[in-house]
Amino acid sequence: MPPESSVTLLGGLVDAGGALAHDVVLRGLVGRDQEWLFALPPSTTRACATSGLLSRSVKRVGGRRATRESTATLTLGERDFLLLKLYELSFGSRLALVASCPAAACGAKLDVDVSLEALALEGPPRRERYPFSEDRSGAPRLWFRLPTVADELAATDPADLLQTCVLDGASVRELPREATAGLEHAIEQASPRLPDAFDTTCAECARPFALPFDPGALLLGALLGGRHSFDRDVHLLSVHYHWPLSEILALTPARRGHYVRLLGSELGVA
Repeated sequence: MPPESSVTLLGGLVDAGGALAHDVVLRGLVGRDQEWLFALPPSTTRACATSGLLSRSVKRVGGRRATRESTATLTLGERDFLLLKLYELSFGSRLALVASCPAAACGAKLDVDVSLEALALEGPPRRERYPFSEDRSGAPRLWFRLPTVADELAATDPADLLQTCVLDGASVRELPREATAGLEHAIEQASPRLPDAFDTTCAECARPFALPFDPGALLLGALLGGRHSFDRDVHLLSVHYHWPLSEILALTPARRGHYVRLLGSELGVA
């Protein structure tokens, strides 16, 4: 059985009964999920791919069975948080990154080791609506809500996404540029979020710099970047262990890799 984990969200999502729930049960990704991802058309957006992975892996919301509709009510920040937890369940909590020093005179290649366990969701708890004001009086110019996964999937451009968050009929396209930027900032400040970068230091020139971090790109890169090794692993385990394909595809990538390394050690090959 793939590992499962109970995760508490800061803002929550709407369960099948229409209530706001904060606790979800998450199943680690397995070979079946990778096969599903490999079969997606090349034109599939990252939002669609990550949304599909979440709908496959979120098993329960509160005390109810999860649905595709319930995972689509996640705010974008909490979506990224669950993608990070999915990475931990599927690949482990240690992240080995390769970076280049941004200093023009250096450019050294660096190995950066990060513990994902220390990363936590930050921000205020989710509310149904928030006021946006541009002046000192505090009178709200309009009211907004936080964008969700469903909003991102339906939007064709950033203006459409922003417009779906406005609750009182105001047109985002008619707002001055400064007001639009202020609204975007207000949404960002109200949204639960993860750090978007890691602070590190070049071991060669001692220059500090920030290494960008994106949970969605991290997870998809780990799953899609190993198509050749995926096929090889399935072949090796099938030939040498005689396991049926269904059992091999039920392993997480980390567990599958563990057995392949054991097999390689026994056979004396890399």
